[in-house]
Amino acid sequence: MLPGVIALLVLLVGMGALMTIAQPRAPRAATLGPAAVKPVRALSVQPAPPTLPPAPPPAPALPRGKGMWLHYLRQAAGNDPVALVAQAKATGLTHVYLRLGSSKDGFYAQGDLDRLLPVAHAAGLAVVGWDFPYLFDAEADAQRAAAEIAYTTPTGHRIDAFSADIETRTEGVNISVPVADTYSRRLRELAGPHYPLVATVPRPRYNAGYPYAEIVRQFDAVAPMVYWLARDPAVEVDQTVTDLAGLGKPIMPVGQAYDAGPEGGPPGPPPKEHLVRFIQAAQTRGVTGFSFWVWHTATPDQWAAIREAHS
Repeated sequence: MLPGVIALLVLLVGMGALMTIAQPRAPRAATLGPAAVKPVRALSVQPAPPTLPPAPPPAPALPRGKGMWLHYLRQAAGNDPVALVAQAKATGLTHVYLRLGSSKDGFYAQGDLDRLLPVAHAAGLAVVGWDFPYLFDAEADAQRAAAEIAYTTPTGHRIDAFSADIETRTEGVNISVPVADTYSRRLRELAGPHYPLVATVPRPRYNAGYPYAEIVRQFDAVAPMVYWLARDPAVEVDQTVTDLAGLGKPIMPVGQAYDAGPEGGPPGPPPKEHLVRFIQAAQTRGVTGFSFWVWHTATPDQWAAIREAHS
């Protein structure tokens, strides 16, 4: 009987040892990191942040303040971009318009842009490229404008805005409602929805039937050519702003700094006081900017009138 009791005791001791081995051991304190010793928090579902509406697109960077038009760079400031920019800044100009091409000449001003843009931008002077479309091939005219807008100088500069100088049949342009609509729509498609476009147009008072609405609706601003000839410049700019106000776009009138005698005006360049009256009338009407045609014919008195004007 004693051997049986001993065997039973050995069996019980062995089973106890096995149960002890099977119990999970607590990890050693030395092996625990900071995260392991923190109490476990109950998980909670955080509400999703509200969905915000997309930010509105940036407003087109339209030229503001005082400007001057250039026909060819070689005609201005001795064909020296440094001298040109220095004169522009001394006059208080914020922007210049530079002709880049036309239906007849193509896009020819790449070299001018290479020379002017880096100097102008370094001085904070904006350059608006302009083009003369004759609109016998509206698609080709729009494609050329797109190439001018996209052109990048070797140093990475591009024009700051684009203006289409859309003239009348008197100037040989194939202007009509369908053609104007085709050109302006195609230009906007190629330029993109936010690129700043300026429509340079004649004055409504003397150009009945011109398709202002079809052109201007695709542009961000309108720059009417207010060449007063023998008329009162203040009356002319005031009438023009009134006529175009219904289009709902910023108006940036272009004044006369050239001899309009061959066009029916008094011979010789307009006197300084005419430019002063034009500027004062434009500013009274709250225009966003104004400019003058053209750099290479402006007299010292005309430059003084522009320089003395507050923009």
